Amino acid sequence: MPDQPDLLPFRINVREIQGKIFWPISKVTVGLPISQIQDLGEKKPRVLLVIIVSTAPLRWERRNAIRQTWWKYCSVKEVACHFFTDGQVVNKKIQKNLLNETSRYGDIEFQPLLGGIEFGIRFLYHAKWAAANYDFQYFLRTDDDYFVCLKKLLNELPWRPKHNLCWGNFHCEVNMTWIDESWMMFSRDIIDKFLNQDARTMLCHPHADQQIGMWLNNISGRLLFHDVRLNHVRDFDWRARNVCVTYMGVHQAFASRILQLAKTSEDGAKTVPPISKFSSYCEYDTFDYRKLNGRYFYEPKPCVENAIWVKNHRLWLGEEGRVN
Repeated sequence: MPDQPDLLPFRINVREIQGKIFWPISKVTVGLPISQIQDLGEKKPRVLLVIIVSTAPLRWERRNAIRQTWWKYCSVKEVACHFFTDGQVVNKKIQKNLLNETSRYGDIEFQPLLGGIEFGIRFLYHAKWAAANYDFQYFLRTDDDYFVCLKKLLNELPWRPKHNLCWGNFHCEVNMTWIDESWMMFSRDIIDKFLNQDARTMLCHPHADQQIGMWLNNISGRLLFHDVRLNHVRDFDWRARNVCVTYMGVHQAFASRILQLAKTSEDGAKTVPPISKFSSYCEYDTFDYRKLNGRYFYEPKPCVENAIWVKNHRLWLGEEGRVN
């Protein structure tokens, strides 16, 4: 595996003022130019959907595969698409490559983090940045190994609930459920409820899906949409054709797999199925982090404590187990 990039010995910590979360980011930073969170007010572009793909600095092959395939449909005015990656990398070669990439494509934003297992605070930054920059109806956060049937999704969204929607592939285990963080879609009001929590008591967790599971526990009336068309089966047939006829998205689609799926995806408008009652899939509708164990168990802490659960900030390799 290639050497990991050198990283700054600090990150830009979250702060709280009058119960609101913010990041004290200077306009002059060491490393890459951090994307500022400055509310545009009435100047915000109005879009149906904001998509944020969370990606590691070194995952350029995945980003390029996405750009060559489903990202092309981001050109329509209804959707805004952005990659977000960690901006606290100081390795000069990595910096140069990322700056060249963003100069060429203009679709990368940099967050004030070091890298590694900081998925919860990443999601918080993504949501706050999106809310400051866009007047959107829906917010989708995906991993960079997700093949998205975007034309199908854009056709379907006008028929989906505008409020209380939590759309993804949910885990169902004894006494609890939680959304898989590889695909997490929320209506605007859910994002607002996340961000309007009292910053003095808002809980963060190194894994975003557990963090969101805890946040959702406190939101009444939430509509959990477990979409069986989001494929998370590890033995998926990557030679399959017309995947967008059956699926809305496919996880663990690394660069070569994304390119393969896109050749015959048949992305486009399809019949919109009803949302099944969540109870028909899982009898539980809340989450309890204490019931998890192993490498995914961490104790949540107030976001303003800026806890570092894992002291190294090496690249999270995930299921692929290597750098492309």
